[in-house]
Amino acid sequence: MDATEAMDEDEAYDFDERRRVLLESDATDALIAGKPGRETEVFVKGIAAEASESDVHAALRKCGAERGATGFELVTDRTTGTHRGYAFARYDSRESAANAVAAIAKAECEVKKMKITASVKPSKYRVMVTGLRKDATREEIVEALRSRGAGLEFFALSRPRSAKKNAENAVVESGDHNGGRGWASFYNEACAERFMKNMAANREEKLPVADDKDKRGLVCEFVGPRPQKKEIEIKTLHVTEMNEANATDQGLREAFERYGTILGTQIMEKDRTRGWVFYDSAESVEKALAECEPVEGAAEGDKGGAFISSVDGSTIKVMSSRKSYRSDAGNRGREPNSGRGGPSRGGGRDDWSKYRSGDSKYGGGLAPRGSWSGARQVNATPVILPTGQVAYAIGGGGGRGRDNRRNGRGRDNRHRPY
Repeated sequence: MDATEAMDEDEAYDFDERRRVLLESDATDALIAGKPGRETEVFVKGIAAEASESDVHAALRKCGAERGATGFELVTDRTTGTHRGYAFARYDSRESAANAVAAIAKAECEVKKMKITASVKPSKYRVMVTGLRKDATREEIVEALRSRGAGLEFFALSRPRSAKKNAENAVVESGDHNGGRGWASFYNEACAERFMKNMAANREEKLPVADDKDKRGLVCEFVGPRPQKKEIEIKTLHVTEMNEANATDQGLREAFERYGTILGTQIMEKDRTRGWVFYDSAESVEKALAECEPVEGAAEGDKGGAFISSVDGSTIKVMSSRKSYRSDAGNRGREPNSGRGGPSRGGGRDDWSKYRSGDSKYGGGLAPRGSWSGARQVNATPVILPTGQVAYAIGGGGGRGRDNRRNGRGRDNRHRPY
């Protein structure tokens, strides 16, 4: 197994110095010698009932999934002797196993006209160790853990919480060497399970790296493997420093549509020098950024730069953005949210023209409103005024409302707009 690959995989958990722990002496261990390492087995499922082992081998060979294979097991039912529709394929490295999974998915591999799927077999190989002495060094902890069984491949030690950084961003040394916990990664699941069994069997024997203040001693528990980081496709351009000629939907489309299909554009209402262009693919974003001149003083690795607009020849700034596209994100065709009392307002008064058609006695579809005043319900009848506005006349009546208690009668039928 390549040490560099494994270091990269556990990078998120290795807050301190990263080193390979697995020693050459472990190679002769019964659970390591000739045994597959972690994440080198592939689970294959969806195998047709009438398919034989040779049929599966032929399909894997055809799609290129047999490169690096060291073993294969078609799981069968002990009572019937027929296979259960799944198998396990072993490979010489994690890279070979991952390539086999990708090859099966890409080729849409079939066995007896039935599509099969594959995934790397998950294994419990990582153990979180808590209750460590905070002044214990990484070397002391590794030596203590190895006394409970061979196969410890990597050990990631958390930083002490009291560690601070100075002006040069360097960690200031403190009396603590760790944060009281760490993560042990073993060669395979069998080694990890042996370690856990030995820790449980020798619980009374306290390891020298255990914290004396913690009566539980070292606490070890399995943790899941680090989830793979999902690659996010960037399909959006963030455009800044636009002028009046660029800051339109048409201007943005004329400047950027030659790179791919544009799903929509959006310009900020408060600051019209900024906007977004939404593409249907990440390749379009890469093409647009490829024509940018680098911006002086920009952070290393930032995707973006100065872009010459084809609309008026002005210079605008372009960078990639993770802002997602929404069908109502553009400036065109978007109706403002409806206000209280009916449709959207325009020009300072309600536009009820589309509600005034029909034979309804309430003005073409307008209906009375109901509301509560005190302990009684009152109805409001809509009335269209000569100005085109809509008013609601409050109906009177008895009840136990506050007005009735005061003067013994219902409220008057005064005109009460809105």
